[in-house]
Order: sequence, then structure tokens, then C-alpha cells
Amino acid sequence: GCVYEALHSQIQRRVALKVLSDNLAGDRKLAARFLNEARAVNIVSHPSLVVISDFGEQDGIPFIVMEYLEGETLSDRVKRQQGQPMQLGAALLIVRQIASGLDAAHAKGIVHRDLKPSDIALRLALR
Repeated sequence: GCVYEALHSQIQRRVALKVLSDNLAGDRKLAARFLNEARAVNIVSHPSLVVISDFGEQDGIPFIVMEYLEGETLSDRVKRQQGQPMQLGAALLIVRQIASGLDAAHAKGIVHRDLKPSDIALRLALR
């Protein structure tokens, strides 16, 4: 899917809006998997996992509304460092938080099938 910054008009809060691309939305299996992602995340409550506030379909396009995260992804950080190693303390903090979030998900029977650096936000959510 594609993720956009949006404004929830009723509560005036910035959110991230993830939508399944038009060309993929017609694939019912893929659309169901997309929406199951939202259900799965809401089963687990953990500081390292994004909060999802709504999901569904509008005009046949599946969407997920989640908290807006300010900052960069792990992928952005690696690119910004231009091949230079990350400081050990920073790397350990990131790995510990990732492992803690995954452990919480695994305890609920949920396995993230597509974890990648672009999925990992390195800054706190704006609340």
C-alpha cells in the first residue's frame, strides 16, 4: 500500500492513512490480507507498535488509519549514514525495541511476515 499524511477532520489530529493501490484493491485475497494486518496490530498493545484507529473500505479501496509518526525510518537512517556504522548504544536500543515489539506480537500468535527497515520508525509518535 501507499501511506499518506492526513488530517482526521472530526478530531483535528494528524494521522497516517495507508491505502491499497487501485491496481491491487481488486485482488480480494490481497485486500483481505491488508485489512487483517490492521486487525492483527490491534490485538497487541505495545509501545513499539503503531496504534491503528480505524480501517475498512471506501469505494472498494481498503484503508488503514494509524497514528502519525514523526521522524525517520531505519531505512532512512542507514542511507543517511552513508555506509558509516551506527553507534553501538543506538543500535542496541533499536534492536531491543524491535525485539520487544516482536515478542509481544509472537505472544499473541502473530508473526510479522514482512519486517523491513522501512517499517521501523525511529522517533516517537506525536500524541
